[in-house]
Amino acid sequence: MFFGQDEIQKFIRDKRVLFVTHKDQGYIRNTQEIRLIRGVCQSVAVLSADAKLTWAKYFFSIVAVFFRCLFFSRKKYDVLFLGYLPQFLLPLLPFMRKKALVIDFFISLYDTIVFDKRLISPVNPMAKFLAWVDRKTLAHADHIVVDTKTHGRYFSEILGADEKKISVLYLEADNKIYYPHHVPKPEKWREKYIVLYFGSILPLQGISVVLEAMKILQQEPRLFFIFIGPAPEKLLREYGHLPNIHFIHWLQQPELS
Repeated sequence: MFFGQDEIQKFIRDKRVLFVTHKDQGYIRNTQEIRLIRGVCQSVAVLSADAKLTWAKYFFSIVAVFFRCLFFSRKKYDVLFLGYLPQFLLPLLPFMRKKALVIDFFISLYDTIVFDKRLISPVNPMAKFLAWVDRKTLAHADHIVVDTKTHGRYFSEILGADEKKISVLYLEADNKIYYPHHVPKPEKWREKYIVLYFGSILPLQGISVVLEAMKILQQEPRLFFIFIGPAPEKLLREYGHLPNIHFIHWLQQPELS
């Protein structure tokens, strides 16, 4: 039995919160959690990376977040709330035990690298190391936020997360950005039935199935697909020539809505 949003709010109500994330603040999960925190806390400071940069610059922005967190005055906050990829701050956690720690375990490094992307075998020593990193991060937390009950059970059964510490916060869109409104179709697609895909191109989203379906349906003259997401070069080479797909690398949330 997991807790819900109310239990998260208990941890941060009337507290000074330091929110740290290894994605940019505009990332949909970050905006959701920052909005939740601001609704009940005394104050919130945000340290974030910038995932919109090149991979090299993004790496250095993650390193910068690490050191900014390391040198951020502990007198200025009561609760440390770690958003996207709290595992990256694992080396700091033993030194922050006097502060309440809430983590959003949105992504398991072990599950993502080993079973989702299948980059290494489960028996590879690196797989065992990633599982250890996940377990240690979860063990340090006073409270754990997950996005579904299924993930909560998985993290409990496979990675040893304490179920009594877990709250489920379902991913949701910001209704100040996403709301019913009319957007006219561009003239060139006016006679088409538009099918939209938007995502971060993770294997677990079934990208290969989605693109193969688009390929099969290229002979359907009224169907047209708009594919929004950072598609790698391999996918663009294989599917970019299809006449029924328009690829867009990324859109900010207001543009997407």
